[in-house]
Amino acid sequence: MTNKTFRLLPLAVICAATFSAQAADANSEKRIEALEHQVKLLEAQKSSSIADKISFNGFASVNMQVANNNHGFAYSTDKIKFDEGSLIGLQSKFAINDSTSATVQLVARGTKKESWSPDIEWAFVSHQFTPNLKVRGGKLRLPLFMYSDYLEVGYAQVGVRVPTEVYGPVVVTSLTGGDFIYDIELEDSTLSFQGFAGSQKLTANKHSYNAPTEFNEILGGVVNWTDDTWTLRAVYGQAKVSSDVDWNSTSAALKPLGGVIANTTFDNDAAKFYGLGARYDNGSLMLSSELTRTEVEGFYTDVDSAYLTAAYRLNEVTPYFTVSHMRTKDNDVRNKHYASVKGSTANLAAQAETLFTQAKAMMAINPGRAAILMAQAQQKAAAAKAAGSVEGSAKAIQSTQNIQRTTYSIGARWDVMTNVALKGDVSYMTDFGDTFGGLNSESQDKTNLLYTLKVDVVF
Repeated sequence: MTNKTFRLLPLAVICAATFSAQAADANSEKRIEALEHQVKLLEAQKSSSIADKISFNGFASVNMQVANNNHGFAYSTDKIKFDEGSLIGLQSKFAINDSTSATVQLVARGTKKESWSPDIEWAFVSHQFTPNLKVRGGKLRLPLFMYSDYLEVGYAQVGVRVPTEVYGPVVVTSLTGGDFIYDIELEDSTLSFQGFAGSQKLTANKHSYNAPTEFNEILGGVVNWTDDTWTLRAVYGQAKVSSDVDWNSTSAALKPLGGVIANTTFDNDAAKFYGLGARYDNGSLMLSSELTRTEVEGFYTDVDSAYLTAAYRLNEVTPYFTVSHMRTKDNDVRNKHYASVKGSTANLAAQAETLFTQAKAMMAINPGRAAILMAQAQQKAAAAKAAGSVEGSAKAIQSTQNIQRTTYSIGARWDVMTNVALKGDVSYMTDFGDTFGGLNSESQDKTNLLYTLKVDVVF
């Protein structure tokens, strides 16, 4: 090798090193780009995975109703109103894993008492232990009725509202606790068993009697059989009811009586519910019926209720007819109590007046005797006032809790779109017997009608 060659060797080494470094840098950049691409893919997959686990849906109702007088049925008046029956709900379900999920349902109602204040109706975790057994825990819907799971979802109902005579006597619709659902798959049908237990507290704005109420030791079960055409159902439930606040008269039914209704508290009183239901739906003709009995210790009503709905689908239009009836079966208890105190106020007041008259007459003749008579008169007057409160309370309880009513509703549903339904309904309330029918007292002998127009949507 020549000296010239040796002199060029360092330059060759430097060039080789430079080219090698440039190649390494290029490879590093490619690896970094590849890693960044993989990170983006992983992030996208993660986001997609989370999105796949979460589902959102909702429902809403816009309800317009007006009555021909101020009878108060369904909280109506003779003025057009949009608040009662209008609501919006949002529901979210998150799949924790293949067997476990969490569900939350938020509902805001336009009623005068709630004024669009959102409330959590459902908040529970569900786990599918086997293909047949599901267990849930949290805040759940109380499954007393066929439409319990769809009480807020007007789109899932044929008419503008569930029958008030059947669904109205039970003021609690949810429980905080747990339940299980066990399905048995038969040859062409499914037999389901559901058991539930828990408790629930209602604030004063959650029912028309404006008193916070506790339902403890809620316990019950449901048996349901269906072959997708026929559905048969039986339910039993029980609870202990407590409330240390008397009802007041801000509701339509109690307003004419004025003031707080005494002796309307609960003290761990037993409540029981029995229900039978049946539905037939062949895709065109739909028949649905429920029979229920509610029994509560104390002053609250024991009531038998039932309804029958018939509907027929004519493409997008479904005309329907519903007849519903309720009758309290413990009126004699309230009637006897009122009869036992009726007239006591007048008798005591008359005695007080007599004593006052005698005291005045004796004032000049025998002041000592007059003072004694005056004291006795004051005692009788105080007793008359107390008796008046008892008598008034007994009358108020009798007037509001003795109920007999039949409601006939005729209407139609038009499925404007796949997720929008427009409904119209006319309801006629009658057959009150010797009661006010749960309506305002001045409506007893009148023709009582309620007109309703409603839009229900799901999304």
